[in-house]
Amino acid sequence: MTAEQRVAQVHDAGVERVRIHFTDLIGVSRNKVVPAALLDELCEDGMNVSAGAFCVDHAGAVIDGTGLGPEVDFRDAQVVPDLGTLTLAPWERGTAIVIGDVVFDGEPLAASPRQLLKRAVAELDRRSLRAEAGHELEFYLLRRTETGFEQYAKQPGMV
Repeated sequence: MTAEQRVAQVHDAGVERVRIHFTDLIGVSRNKVVPAALLDELCEDGMNVSAGAFCVDHAGAVIDGTGLGPEVDFRDAQVVPDLGTLTLAPWERGTAIVIGDVVFDGEPLAASPRQLLKRAVAELDRRSLRAEAGHELEFYLLRRTETGFEQYAKQPGMV
């Protein structure tokens, strides 16, 4: 589906809002919710976000030397929606989601995890390689006992 077809699908579905997602420096998915009517405008200009999201560690301390903190007065970056990722959110009525590319001073932000991934994929392509990844979904079912919790015994045929 083309970007134009995705936008048309979203508007035809009566979407009221769009969640524009980006990943910060430490891998946390962040998003802003905007009215769907602003989507076209945001594809041109981007949406302002704090570049500080790319210069803090897990404890919230500013990392020196990133070029995104006090040395640039914590200026904003822009997140530009990648319409190739636009889709309806089946779990949230009237909502679409889209992944955005982070831009700082008119250039893709090198510290953005999405840009890092794009560079890694390009390098794999250059070497005629392809990465494949998947989730390993694992969980335990517990039951309450008088002394706390214990794991249910695995049933035959369970992995």
